[in-house]
Amino acid sequence: MGLEGVDFELVNSIELANDLMRWLGQSRSVLAFDTETGGLDPEKEPLRLVQFGDSQKGWAIPWEQWGGVALEVFDKYEGWFVGHNAKFDVRFIEHHAQRKLPRDRIHDTRLMCHLLDPSASTALKQNAARFIDPKAAYASKVLDNAMSEQKWTWRTVPIEFEAYWAYGALDTVLTSRLFDILHPKIQNEYQDVYELERNVSWILADMEARGALVDMEYARSKSQELRDFSNNVQSWCQNVHAVHPGSNAVVNSRLLELGIELTKKTAGGNFALDEEVLQEIIGGTLEDVDQSKLNDGQNLAYQVYARRKAEKILGTYLTGFEDFIDSNNFVHARINQLGARTGRMSMERPALQTLPRGRVVRDCFIPRPGNVLYSADFDGIEMRLLAHFAQDPALIEAINTGDIHTNTAQRVYGDTTITKKDPRRQIAKNVGFAKIYGAGPEKIAWTAGVSVEEAKKFLDQYDASFPGVKRFQSQVAHVAEQRKRDEGVAYVKTPIGRIEISRENRDYALVNALIQGTAADVFKEALVRLDEAGCGNYMLLPIHDEVIFDIPENEVEEATDLIRRAMADNRWSVPITVGVDGPMRRWGEKYA
Repeated sequence: MGLEGVDFELVNSIELANDLMRWLGQSRSVLAFDTETGGLDPEKEPLRLVQFGDSQKGWAIPWEQWGGVALEVFDKYEGWFVGHNAKFDVRFIEHHAQRKLPRDRIHDTRLMCHLLDPSASTALKQNAARFIDPKAAYASKVLDNAMSEQKWTWRTVPIEFEAYWAYGALDTVLTSRLFDILHPKIQNEYQDVYELERNVSWILADMEARGALVDMEYARSKSQELRDFSNNVQSWCQNVHAVHPGSNAVVNSRLLELGIELTKKTAGGNFALDEEVLQEIIGGTLEDVDQSKLNDGQNLAYQVYARRKAEKILGTYLTGFEDFIDSNNFVHARINQLGARTGRMSMERPALQTLPRGRVVRDCFIPRPGNVLYSADFDGIEMRLLAHFAQDPALIEAINTGDIHTNTAQRVYGDTTITKKDPRRQIAKNVGFAKIYGAGPEKIAWTAGVSVEEAKKFLDQYDASFPGVKRFQSQVAHVAEQRKRDEGVAYVKTPIGRIEISRENRDYALVNALIQGTAADVFKEALVRLDEAGCGNYMLLPIHDEVIFDIPENEVEEATDLIRRAMADNRWSVPITVGVDGPMRRWGEKYA
């Protein structure tokens, strides 16, 4: 069914508001809603339109003049609502209305799109063009052209401009039709994981709204320190080596003059100078290297690398906080619960999922007055899930009897004296994760600082010590190949039904996809349990497998006990345990 005959209205009179209410009484499968806003942050940007619609008609309601009508729709309609990326729209409406919407009756077609094909775009227009009408992808062209010609922004485009409000109303029609197409398949095949994602979206919405307090005085002080450091490194590079540290070509030429061998090249054929290359030159990360033992070429690479890291911290985080914080110095980071194909989450504004090592940025985050920070982090969840899926008794025992990587090294090398500080533990750790990520001997050798031959030998010994792991890898490949023959596509499915599809003949990555997808499920289920246990008001940020909490000091004992019990997960062959750190006056204290 195409988009011909679809009708739109702008509610700008009592008569049209009454027409909307009469229309609301009609029978329909679901009522779609959407918003048009001045930007991405509810705390800083205006809510301009709220739209409602079904498969044939869409309504646009100017919030400033007629917002009460929009709220009346949420109050009077007793059926199911649906949004596309509903968390975003709910956050805006709830913030500007200062009240909660009926979240328990809200579906989300963006979540549905992701679960049905996690490798495809979840954008509304693309999916509408795919499932409803190819013309949907071009529906915004008139608006885009007008905004460009008039130099309008999403903040300044006139509410009464028909292409603008009709564009917003159309989105509700598309969302309604998309729901009718996708929801039956979700009900039949993905109901458990969909309900998990739907519940998690509201927990994340509350985290975003709550925000995390930033010590801006500290952030500004550190910003100046990093500027001074960057300028000093630049001066040193120019005075000692006559190069600018920001010019890769010039730095590479100087490195070659100093006897540094460069082999990796960019797509354009030039020598690369990315993080991997710099680490290879200096022999590790900045934190792990003894700078006093570096030769001239290595020291130049070290300085360039250190300056680059400082510039990233400065630009991405410390100075960025000025743009992200609200009037009370709270940052409301946007949490994308579908940040990766596997269902792992990401964050932006700021990008807290990719924080650099160390305390510099984390120390910006402080508790509210009278509170302290706590961190709860799953203990080695990927390796525990690998052991569960592999059902290898020796690997299960190695995890259950202490440090997994130390125990692995002891077993493979046949040496019970190996400790956490023994370099052979790093090889064991690399090989364990290589089994998950699909890395080969060359990558293992480079990250562990050993020869390729030694890495290959350890891999052979690992397979002999833990044969269940290789059987599991073979089983995943076999099932994927069978699905490719029977269904036309290779994929894996987590225990609750999340799928990850193999693309571009990358079937080898499906082991990692299964483990990461299951880890995403485990983490999100823990968030739901935490919320149900009454810890929702304490939760600030979800970072990888870690949750940051802001807890009143007089509630710490009870809260931390609830956190430990809610996050622990004993359903697996190797129990998934959690470490709780705190109290902290700064988040970075965990990394001291």
